[in-house]
Amino acid sequence: MSIDLIPALKDNYIPIMTSRDGHVLVVDPADSDVVIEFVRSRGLRVDQIFLTHHHGDHIGGVSGIQKIFPECQTYGNQADLRRLPQGVIPVEAGSVVRFREFLFNVYAAPGHTNGHIMYIDAPNQTAFVGDVLFGMGCGRVFEGTYDEMFRTLQCLKALPGETRIYCAHEYTLDNGRFATGIFPDDPLIRDRFSRVSALRAAGIPTVPLSLAEELATNPFLRARDINEFARIRDARNVFRA
Repeated sequence: MSIDLIPALKDNYIPIMTSRDGHVLVVDPADSDVVIEFVRSRGLRVDQIFLTHHHGDHIGGVSGIQKIFPECQTYGNQADLRRLPQGVIPVEAGSVVRFREFLFNVYAAPGHTNGHIMYIDAPNQTAFVGDVLFGMGCGRVFEGTYDEMFRTLQCLKALPGETRIYCAHEYTLDNGRFATGIFPDDPLIRDRFSRVSALRAAGIPTVPLSLAEELATNPFLRARDINEFARIRDARNVFRA
């Protein structure tokens, strides 16, 4: 199994998972053209699509992919079908979706949106989290509540530290600037920000994320309770990198 990150739009990543026997899973396709170009250049075809939520920069490429690969199966939250593309196979918290030999458990992940879900294969240490968690940050709370987002993050904190987190945006550098601002004397945060700065200067993605590293350096995962989380989230909302 391999997972490639395809840049799209301004700062999106589209994870493309290819099994050893050449089958392809696409997560949150923001743009159909870059996905189609990638798979066709390798003689592959899209078999499945996972959608985490309804925002246009996560579903914008679905119809274009379905047009070229009409047999591909697209999965999304049953509670949010009215805001997802047509033909979505409904799943919900507790569902298990198989991609070849991989079994992804579906988790409810409200906060960023009410209908946000995550797909997690804990034995294979792989999590597709959409806009829940970013490098040194977390998603804005648009439709849900701070309490919901905080509880969603606790689900991720319970996973093994070796878990690779695939989020949908390259935000680590800006989040690192914020984190060093509120924790200026924290050596772990300073060290990570330095490494992230070097990676981005070289054009290298900071995703996938290491959950262990996020637990150590992400202010939102380090928040001890909802009150601390809310204070940090409020401060991040008005921060300008």
